[in-house]
This record gives sequence, C-alpha cells and structure tokens, in this order.
Amino acid sequence: MQFVRNVKDGGHYDVIVCGAGPGGCAAAITAARLGKRVLLIDSAGCLGGYWTGGLMGISLDMPGKGGLPREIVDELTARRQAQWVDGASYTYDIESMKRLLERLAFDAGVQTLLYARVTDVRMEGRRIAAVLADGMTSQAFTADWFVDGTGHGTLASLAGCGYDIGHEESGRQQPASLEALVTGVPEAQWQSDIHNREVKRRLKALLLEMGVDCTYPMPLLFRLAPQGRVFKLAINHQYDVDARDDFSVTRGTLEARAEIGRAVEALRRRPGWEQFTLVQTAEQLGLRDNRRVHGLYEVTARDALAGRQFEDAVSPVHFSIDVHKLAPDYVPPKEEQNLRFRPFSIPMRSLIPRDADNLFLTGRCISGDFLSHSAYRTTCTACALGEAVGVALASLRAGRAADTDGRAVHAQMLSRGYAFGNES
Repeated sequence: MQFVRNVKDGGHYDVIVCGAGPGGCAAAITAARLGKRVLLIDSAGCLGGYWTGGLMGISLDMPGKGGLPREIVDELTARRQAQWVDGASYTYDIESMKRLLERLAFDAGVQTLLYARVTDVRMEGRRIAAVLADGMTSQAFTADWFVDGTGHGTLASLAGCGYDIGHEESGRQQPASLEALVTGVPEAQWQSDIHNREVKRRLKALLLEMGVDCTYPMPLLFRLAPQGRVFKLAINHQYDVDARDDFSVTRGTLEARAEIGRAVEALRRRPGWEQFTLVQTAEQLGLRDNRRVHGLYEVTARDALAGRQFEDAVSPVHFSIDVHKLAPDYVPPKEEQNLRFRPFSIPMRSLIPRDADNLFLTGRCISGDFLSHSAYRTTCTACALGEAVGVALASLRAGRAADTDGRAVHAQMLSRGYAFGNES
C-alpha cells in the first residue's frame, strides 16, 4: 500500500540524530559542543530513552568510561540524585536524569524534536538525503550526516542496511521486560546489593508464596536514589517478542503490565506490605534484542573471550555475557555455557554501517554478534559510543563515514578520560 503526500520542509542540519536514548543523546550533545548544528528526534516526550522513559533506574558498566558518562554520574551523585551500588553500577532518580539530559542538550545548542518518529528516508545512492518524521505534524529534514540512535536500527533499516537479529542458529531473541516504579517497600527489603543472586531468589520466593510465579527468574527490587522512597521493580520476562513486529511488542507490553499489577496486589496482602503501591509502569517495553546492523567490523564473542583491544577502540566493555533465557525452559548450547568474557573494546569501525555512506550507529544496534551484544548493550556503553560518534562527526566535512580516522577518535577518547585494556 503506497501513500503519496506533501510534507513540511523542516530545514537542513549538519547532523540529524534519530533516537534520544543514552547513545543518541551523547552523540547529539557531543557533536553540538564541537560546533555542529544538530537536530535530535525522538518519539517519546523526554530525552533518555530506556534510561528515563523505560524506567531503567540503573546504569551498568561504568569502568573505563570517561567523558560524558562520567560527567552525568558525577553531577547526579553530587546532587544526591544517584548512588553507586558497586564499582561498576549506579542507580539514579529518573526525573533527575531527564532534567539533566535536557539541560545538557539545551546548553550545547541541540535542537530537539519530541513526539516524532522517523518513518521513512529518501536515498540518493548510498547516502541518506532526507528523513521523514511523523508526529503531531509530518516534516522532512535534510542533513549532511545522520546517526541511528534508535536502539532498534530503525534508521539503518529504512536506509537499506543489512542486519542480523536474534541468535545466529535459532533466530530466537532475548526476552523483553517492562520496568515499574513502586513505593511503600518495607525497610527489611531495602537491599543495596542489586547483583546479589540470593536477594533475588528471596524476592522470587516471596512472590511465589503470595501466589505469583513471576516470569523473571531473578527479579529485582531496589531503591533509586539515596534517602529516596521510590524503588524500581523488575519481575517479568516476555518471551517470543519480535522487536520488528509492533503487534508482538504490544502484546508483550500488555501482558507484562498485567503481571506487574497482579504481583503488586498480591504483595499488598502480606503483613507489613500494606503500603506497597505501584506508582508507574514504563511506557515502552525493554527490548534486549533488536537489529545488529552490518558494519565495517563485527564485534564477536571471540573478541570478548580474548579481551581484544583495537587501535580504533572507542569504548571499553567490562560487562560479561548476559543472555537472558530465550524461553522458560531454554538451555543454552554447551559451547555457550560457562563462558567468561574478558574486558574488551568496541572499535570505531563497528559504528559505521557497510551499506550507507553518511550514517553512523550508536547504542545496541552497532555491528556485533549475538553473544558479544549481550555484553555491550548496556546504557553506559551506549553513552560512550554516542560520544565517540559525536567526536568523529566533528572532524568530518564531507565524504563517507568510512573515511573516519578511528585512531584519531581513539586518541580523543583517551583525552576525555576513557581507559582501555590494562589501563581500565
């Protein structure tokens, strides 16, 4: 079915970033700080993507990160709007994260367009000439350079870039989750060690005792900010959600929200939990899997197992393999069991798609295989990758993304406080 229409000309920018998650925000802010005229487009009503609209509440894999990821956590912790839970992770007040990202973008001069989703592109050969953004109105924008920060590889897909999704052999995708915020948690449940498997087992047993067999094998309940009374609750796994199918994502969202509601109602019946209250469920389902766009270099599990470093490294990764069960009864292949990744790095080449000349990738849609993706898909790494894209864009006037001097970007990341390999 084809629709032909005339839309408003929204103007021309040096850089258009599609998607305002951690990677997209970082790319936009960095490029604008370095002199580019930037438009940042997102379908939500706030910046931050899964950091904020997704109610993630925790940032993972900070070791070795400098630059913008460090700037963000330092400001939040200084204002007591975030707290470290170990040497690698911090929890944060979600509204504070929204305001901080929006202020950083405004101060950098980023033009922001919310409530608009990129739905189409106009190609001129291998170059994106314009994007169509549909929201309250429909507008077309042109730019010299584009960044896919959608998390889903949406812009790259519209531009005709090849991609992989799911496990290479089975095609199955990791389960999705819907996050929730709650209050009225009994003090006995105020656990700060969010990675403690025994704490998670006790929460699952408590839910089971109240008649709720939650779908998340290792559920979470933790406080977001120091002295705060808002907690994050994560109890669901939505299996067989196809990230490319809107009806599938909708089904997963509705099922997850219903499960959260049942769990909260059940816990309120337990003595001591009478004040337990569901404050909010996320407006977007958390998709652990989506398109992994074919790039100039594909990061692999072999790289992660070997702790490989690159001359054009732009972000360190210290998170290990984190594949959530692909089905309730899923058992991973023997060769994937008990794998332990060493700290590795992401090369600039993985942020450059093979099939489009003026497009960069950031966040979890960069080029990598299924297992390595499970380690680099964290929000802190996405933010670092976005900063690297912004640095790369500052040095480009024309030509192709493939002309990026990855070694020069690596040097800039070092100067911004990033550490790689034994330096991390």
